[in-house]
Amino acid sequence: MRVIVSPTSRKNRTEVMAAKVIFVIFRRSDLAREACLEQWNGERHGAVVRKTPGLRKWTQNHVVSEEGERMPDGIGELWFDDMEALQAAMNSAEMGAAVEDAKNFLDMDKTYAVVVDEKKCLLRKICGLHWGVN
Repeated sequence: MRVIVSPTSRKNRTEVMAAKVIFVIFRRSDLAREACLEQWNGERHGAVVRKTPGLRKWTQNHVVSEEGERMPDGIGELWFDDMEALQAAMNSAEMGAAVEDAKNFLDMDKTYAVVVDEKKCLLRKICGLHWGVN
């Protein structure tokens, strides 16, 4: 699994958002998408991931688009209080254990992680509906 980290400067920001890493996951070729997602969302993997130090939030996004060679099977999001906590977690034995467990259902040559700097979106009114994040 590749982890892509690009340090960003947070000086001159009045509001610091939590640090977040996004995992783009691809299943092993011998597993159906449903079987992969069941293991990813299962109790065994969840128990391992929950031990990650500093982890504040974990979200799984299961892809429902038509399957294809380049289409991932899911997008995982892990939130931490700050970049230091994220870096410590990524280097921890607990994260190592989570990666080892993920090898049971993920193609680690295709799966990758990206550290992101999440930005708040402005509310927009589209077709009478309000979209965005406060």
